[in-house]
Amino acid sequence: MMKKRSFFSKFLACILASFFALLFLVLVFTILFRSMITYNNVNEYVKSARVFDSESYEILSKGSSKTLRSSIQEDLIEFGISYEVTNDILDSDEMNTVLSTYIYDYYRFILYDEEKSTFPDDQIVSIVESKYLARNGTTLSNEQKIKLSEKVRTIGEKLDEGLFNDLEVSNSFDLSTIKIGVKILDSNYVLILLVSVLFVLLLFITLCLDSFVWACRLCGKVIVVDGLVLVIAS
Repeated sequence: MMKKRSFFSKFLACILASFFALLFLVLVFTILFRSMITYNNVNEYVKSARVFDSESYEILSKGSSKTLRSSIQEDLIEFGISYEVTNDILDSDEMNTVLSTYIYDYYRFILYDEEKSTFPDDQIVSIVESKYLARNGTTLSNEQKIKLSEKVRTIGEKLDEGLFNDLEVSNSFDLSTIKIGVKILDSNYVLILLVSVLFVLLLFITLCLDSFVWACRLCGKVIVVDGLVLVIAS
């Protein structure tokens, strides 16, 4: 009878450990998701993605096989802005900040129903002016400013038009369900609930095995399995 009970207890412990592994995986993915959508993470992604070294058709619907950097350099050289100045602009922290904010505000608009972002024309022009002054020691002429503003506004309008609105996204995905899921994952109560359930499962596994140490070892093994799953998924 004791052997049967021992077998049943171990079997139940394995079942509970499976639930523990699943919930632990959910907890990890929740934490990863919350870290992914922060502004700092978006900013780091923009820096590492090297957006301007992508082919322009990947960004603009009517682009070409040339990189976006080359296209912008050719556009600005017509206004008397050298390739060196353009590189200073595109590689600057200020430009990374502007792009990061633009992208961050856009996904906040889609997922959190916040105000839709528009391309920051004035900020881009200000960055160009400051980098031109730093490189050449002179300011842009009024004619250069006018032409530059028109060009930046045209590019901004193309980018704004290329971004999907929430209705267009809804045609491809169940946006309302996604928004509910995002709000749930973004809630601190979810983390508290997951941690609490994991703790309760650990207690039940301890009762089944009559040992807290063996329960921790079993949970440690399933966490290793979760780690392998994360490595494969990544």
